[in-house]
Amino acid sequence: MTAPLCRVELFGGLRLVTPTQTIVHFRTQKTALLLAYLAANLHHTHPREALIDLLWEDSDIDTGRTSLRVALSALRKQFQQAGVPPHEAFYSDNLGIGLRSGTVTTDLREMEQNIRLAHRTSDCLAQVRYLQRAVDCYVGIPLNGFYDEWVLQLQQRTAEQYFRALDELIVLLEQTGDRETAQEYALRGIAFDPLREEPRMALMRIHLARGYPMEARRVYRRWEDLAREELDAAPSHAMRQIAQSVESAARQALHSAQMLCESKLPPTPVKLLGRERETAYLTELLHTSSTRLITITGEGGIGKTALAIEVARRAVGKGRRTWFVEVSDVREENALLEHILRTAGAAQYAEQPMDSAMQILGGYPSLLVLDNFEQVDATGARVVSELLQQLPLLQILVTSRHKIGLPEEKVLRLSPLESPTAGAWQDESGRLSANSALETLEQCASVRVFVHYAQSVRAGFQLTPENAPAVAEICRCLEGLPLALILAASRARVLSPSQILRTIQQQIDVLSLPHASPPERHRSIHASLEWSYALLSPELKRAFVMLAVFKGGWDLAAAVYVLTGQTPDHDGASNVAVLDILDALIESSLVYMDEQDREARYRMLEVVRRYALEKLQGEPYVEDALARHFLFYSQLAACANQNRLGTLAARWAAKVALEHQNMIAAIEYALNRDSSHSSAVALQMAAHLWVFWMMRGFLAEGRDLLKRLVAEYTGATDKEVSHWWAWMQGDLLTAERILRQNLCHFEQEGDAEGQAFAMIWLGNVLYRMGEYEQAESKYARAEVVAEEAQNLEARTYATMWRGNLAQRAGDIERAMVLYQSCLRFAEENNDWYALGFVHYNLGQIALREGDHAECAQRLLCCLRVRAQIDDLPGLLEALESFAILCTCVQWDEAGAQLLGACESLRQKLHLPSSPPHLHDAGHILRCRMGEGAYQQQIERGRSLPLQEALALVEALV
Repeated sequence: MTAPLCRVELFGGLRLVTPTQTIVHFRTQKTALLLAYLAANLHHTHPREALIDLLWEDSDIDTGRTSLRVALSALRKQFQQAGVPPHEAFYSDNLGIGLRSGTVTTDLREMEQNIRLAHRTSDCLAQVRYLQRAVDCYVGIPLNGFYDEWVLQLQQRTAEQYFRALDELIVLLEQTGDRETAQEYALRGIAFDPLREEPRMALMRIHLARGYPMEARRVYRRWEDLAREELDAAPSHAMRQIAQSVESAARQALHSAQMLCESKLPPTPVKLLGRERETAYLTELLHTSSTRLITITGEGGIGKTALAIEVARRAVGKGRRTWFVEVSDVREENALLEHILRTAGAAQYAEQPMDSAMQILGGYPSLLVLDNFEQVDATGARVVSELLQQLPLLQILVTSRHKIGLPEEKVLRLSPLESPTAGAWQDESGRLSANSALETLEQCASVRVFVHYAQSVRAGFQLTPENAPAVAEICRCLEGLPLALILAASRARVLSPSQILRTIQQQIDVLSLPHASPPERHRSIHASLEWSYALLSPELKRAFVMLAVFKGGWDLAAAVYVLTGQTPDHDGASNVAVLDILDALIESSLVYMDEQDREARYRMLEVVRRYALEKLQGEPYVEDALARHFLFYSQLAACANQNRLGTLAARWAAKVALEHQNMIAAIEYALNRDSSHSSAVALQMAAHLWVFWMMRGFLAEGRDLLKRLVAEYTGATDKEVSHWWAWMQGDLLTAERILRQNLCHFEQEGDAEGQAFAMIWLGNVLYRMGEYEQAESKYARAEVVAEEAQNLEARTYATMWRGNLAQRAGDIERAMVLYQSCLRFAEENNDWYALGFVHYNLGQIALREGDHAECAQRLLCCLRVRAQIDDLPGLLEALESFAILCTCVQWDEAGAQLLGACESLRQKLHLPSSPPHLHDAGHILRCRMGEGAYQQQIERGRSLPLQEALALVEALV
């Protein structure tokens, strides 16, 4: 797995690149040519006589041998000075001289290898990846400045390889729809050879596909002039065919532009960003299918009107007459048809309005856009249906917060724009992470919208490394809702992104415009939501605001309990009623439904939820909603605790992770409601969840909540406090005092189970304090009590911690005995969480003893167990240990990849920085591999999904 020690670069000149320096000057030109020839033919052995004939053809044989020896000696010396041992780079025997391909690599070889790999795979994306790597190697003609015959032949052969690969790459990029990248490579090909037809034709095709025929025409005319001046040649047949297509499209574009001026479409209310896929889909649907009625639905401010106008513009561009009709002020059927006719330009109506519609709208393909249709009553659907029946060439595009309900209707529900993934753009300090380049964040649709509108109110606004984290968090908090992003960006005139973020987290009212130019419903998020809320029936209003108690979404069972106070199985009819309510709210674009693990899950956008929560506060049933929410999730936490052992632990861990925000909200509710501190139900609920929070990496939030809980319930004597004080080990003296009090209480009550766990947690605190003898005493006593109480779980952990103490003291034999007992207990109790720890500890002993094979097997067992129960911090711990093992056995590339994967996982879990011994492993790998190779593998590891990192370990073992 060792990487080459140096690299000879031929493209654009000749360079020898080593970990310490880059060499561009050589003793003589012949010395440089010797290195270039050996590098260009890396896999060959070259007889000395052949090298002399090639490089010193005018010299006699003795002089040539001397010249070769001197040149080779000069090269060996330069390699030695650059830190590359000459005997590892060169080989010399009776057959000839050559460079060792295991030590030396070249950019030419890299290009050729990637071309071969591209031709061996049938995976289109893999072909693109390999060809991009190959083409990117070509930064200029090889050995520029040398003019020997063999060099000229190499330059010609390499240029042919490059351009063939470039042509293939551009075609593949066009096929996969990545026209922007294809355009970049076409321009690069033109820059290398302005007279070559293929990249020019590719550029013309790309401009045509992107809808820029005039630009394609300019490309052709520039090439035509250049070819006439330089080559005095006519274009090929293929070029002429593309030129004809370009000319036809250019004429059509001029005609479309003229029709667009005549169509009187309104200006787009907002700049359409991030909707390229939806625009293309609707345009294609209207142009190629038999679909005649399309409704764009979504909550207020999602961008329905802007999308409809853009699609209408494209319809005009394809030669279709188009009318845009704003119907937000229309309520009844008769008024709707008259309003459509008036907007379409009818000077007077026939006796029957439908006759006028047939005269004005019929006779040719046309598109009618009806905007804000949700205000029209149910009879409005009859007008739409009759128009479609009477006018067979008419298509109708509707924007509404809910569908019309006609059988022929095709619905496109707009989703919010893409937002940055939580924490993915941050490093451990909260700043922009190194692997989240600013350019990557700028491509995110919601970030583009925010930056664009911030620049419209503050011309100098730019996305910078300093403000990028705040901008990303704004977009994440607003969940990609375009109107909310625009309103937030409008505050950039007076607030920084960090101030905007803090403000929107506190109050929704900041999401409003200081001026009154847009329609009323778009002047603030509150006004937009009021528009939707007013359309709901009283029953739906009540359900809508009650569902605001959920944070992070909910499932059907939770909705039934909160809305009815009944469990889903108690009354089957209630499920149907709740399903109807959820369906109506989804139809009204106030609730979303996603499918997760084959189960439906519902959610509101956070700004919608906060609005509904404000409404709920003034309702008489607010306490019912909050209390039911707490009862449902406290029962769920209790069930999770009962299933924390065994094969169901993974399923319940995933369930707790999914409901994490709801669990926290329920605990907060119970904590705030119990002002007299007479009931520790919040503490008990939290205690039911501690194992799962550790498994899923919610430690930081758990500790913060714990501090409040224990501060409020310092008098509680329940054993749950013992569990929780294990997390409060930052305040060890207070932890010791509370745990000793609890232990006394359990002894007085005769609660053996409580005693065992309290002694284990007390032992952990004493361990952290360095009181190892006292800790051993507590663990030993806990083991005895647990055995008497027949509590195998407590006995398992007491034995494990005794093993940890023995290992720390260097008593490996005793530690092994204890761990083996612990392994037996954990297997008997089906305690997968403990099993992962035991295998990990046994792996640490094997690593300490130098038994690398045993260490690998134990860590693999640990990873398999922890993967089964989704113990993410545990997986991180084991992967980091395996990276250290890789360092010990010199699996350098794999070790660096695992270090990179661990960095990403640690960042995802918001855990503190890596432990010192991991930094030591990284330092060793960096020294052995070289900085460039090490960083390359680290970056590769950072992009590895967790499952691929685990697969890498499986393959190694």
